Amino acid sequence: DFSYKCDIYSLGCMLFAVFNSEPFYIPDQKGGQMLYMYPFYPQATEQDPMGLQSLLDMQAAGPNVEQIRAAGPNVRDLILNAMCFDERMRPDAGQCLTSPWLTGEPTSPEHSAGPGNSTRTVTFAKEHLAG
Repeated sequence: DFSYKCDIYSLGCMLFAVFNSEPFYIPDQKGGQMLYMYPFYPQATEQDPMGLQSLLDMQAAGPNVEQIRAAGPNVRDLILNAMCFDERMRPDAGQCLTSPWLTGEPTSPEHSAGPGNSTRTVTFAKEHLAG
């Protein structure tokens, strides 16, 4: 059962991939490996050959924040909120657009500086997302 908030979850996954400082490799279909930037990867077991239960369990627990520790606090907040497992608690698109990471406004003094509040991000948001 998916709602429009699955797109918000996808936004969180994409931002996680962009800011992931610890990607890992997974097997590809040709016997090699490919870079995997996203937060969750199904872990197959004998009882669950597709790894669906492990994937659901990992999603419910949330992403590993250590993998995005280099991201500023405002973008980390946006990622974690967007990837909230309970879609009723997940922000909608309008709420995401008010994120301090997109608006450039700090949420508190300790969030007022850092890589999450760049002028380029604010300019991009105003030009491409707010209109």
